[in-house]
Amino acid sequence: MITLNETQVKELEQFINTIPTAYGLPLLQFLGKLAQEQNPQQVQTEENED
Repeated sequence: MITLNETQVKELEQFINTIPTAYGLPLLQFLGKLAQEQNPQQVQTEENED
């Protein structure tokens, strides 16, 4: 078990709050770019059947 004092808890909260913006968005952008490069979107033509 780990015991944290109030200052340590505040520091941990500050670090946790930086994770989504510091790492999450760049990671999603990187993975999105890779997915686009590896799986280029194909133009699909839909034929209407009447």
